[in-house]
Amino acid sequence: MKRLPVLFASLFLFGTIPAIQASETGLEVSEPWIREAPPRAKALAGYMVVKNNSGRERVLLSASSPDYFDVIMLHRTVVEGEIAKMVFQPMIKIPAMGEIVFEPNDYHLMLIRPMKRIRAGDRVNITLRFKDGETREVEYKVISPFGD
Repeated sequence: MKRLPVLFASLFLFGTIPAIQASETGLEVSEPWIREAPPRAKALAGYMVVKNNSGRERVLLSASSPDYFDVIMLHRTVVEGEIAKMVFQPMIKIPAMGEIVFEPNDYHLMLIRPMKRIRAGDRVNITLRFKDGETREVEYKVISPFGD
C-alpha cells in the first residue's frame, strides 16, 4: 500500500496522469491538449475536460491567448445527416455537479490564426472566462498528430 502514493506521484511527474487545475469555486480543468498542426495552418483546436463540483451551473463565455492566437472561439461539431459542421457556441453551460468534455468531433476551442508555430512538446497558456467573472489560466500541452 505504501507504494501507491509513490506510483501516483511518479505518474503525475512524468505526464502520464494529467494535472487537474481546481479552484475554490469548484471548477476543475483537466487533460488540456492541442494537436500539432502543419506549419501554415490557419486554425487548431483545443481540448479539455471542465468539471463543475459546485451546486450551481457555470457558464464558459470565452477564451483567449494573445501571445499565441489572434482569436479563440467556442465551437461544437454537429452532424446533420451525413455532414459534420462546426457551430459557434456563444457560451457553454457546465451543469451543477457535472462536466463538459471538449474532444474531437464535439465541443472544442477553435484556435484561429496562430501567431507562431506550435510544435509537439510546447506548452500554450489559454485563459478561460466564465460568466460570473472568474478567469482561469490553463496550460495546454501540444501533442504530435502521430501519437508519438
